[in-house]
Amino acid sequence: MNKLIGDHSIEIVKKPCSEAYFSHDAFAGFSIANLAYGTNLKVHCKALQEIYHLQIIVKGHCFWRFDNEMLVLKKGHAVILNPYEPIEHQYSPDCHKLILKIPEAFIKDIFLNTYDRIPKAGLKFDRSVIDIQKNPSLARLIEAISLETDEASNSVYGISNCYREIIVKKLIALFQHNGKIESKTFDDRPELDHILKYIHENIKKDIEIAELAAISNKSVRSIYNLFSKSLSTTPKIYIKNLKLQKLRNEILEGEARNVTEAAFEYGFTHLGHFSSDYRKLFGELPSQTLHSRRH
Repeated sequence: MNKLIGDHSIEIVKKPCSEAYFSHDAFAGFSIANLAYGTNLKVHCKALQEIYHLQIIVKGHCFWRFDNEMLVLKKGHAVILNPYEPIEHQYSPDCHKLILKIPEAFIKDIFLNTYDRIPKAGLKFDRSVIDIQKNPSLARLIEAISLETDEASNSVYGISNCYREIIVKKLIALFQHNGKIESKTFDDRPELDHILKYIHENIKKDIEIAELAAISNKSVRSIYNLFSKSLSTTPKIYIKNLKLQKLRNEILEGEARNVTEAAFEYGFTHLGHFSSDYRKLFGELPSQTLHSRRH
């Protein structure tokens, strides 16, 4: 585990009261870990070498101690740990945490390619907490890369690199840091409107990102950057959510004869995934939407 999430030691405060859990994946050069220790304990972390940690509390709470400073992170809170910063965590027994390890080189390269200059001491994020429930675009990006980890074909179109750039730019935009952001601005609205019009007109089809690149005479990477900059999401998530919204409207307006048929018309072939995505977006199952419309 030290190799996967960083060098650390554990001090158990109380006996375990539930099962520990750990999973690990890699995508776009990121290391993604989900962990829960199942007990109240302290974790002493040595200074991370050339790695940033984005840590998100999925459940429970966690105390962070930097020297004489302390942060309390609750469910939905996210914070970034900088390289070369020793830290101590104390976990609640039910604490479940997601950790995204980001190589320092990624942050540096993307910041320099996008903005003017980077501080001599390196880019340092403030010890400020972000509530991802108030920043749904970040939550959806994290969800997106989790879904992409099993799709090795993405490397064919360099999609993993696009995600890398979008995630890093999103973190730079959301979290306070010591860098000075000065970048040129461009009016991309006409190009975006053309792409969105195409998506709306073909929403029941299986729209590929390469297809959007072709109709707009742009690269796949440029499409991802355009959606990130203008809509704070990825084209894949935008298309999926639009399909779900259109389908929901058909149910509410009585245009859909049944949920399964409507789902297939919009390209949702895995009904379990469809129902899960629908509930995440609207807070209810499609069958519940249909029931409420009938009553």
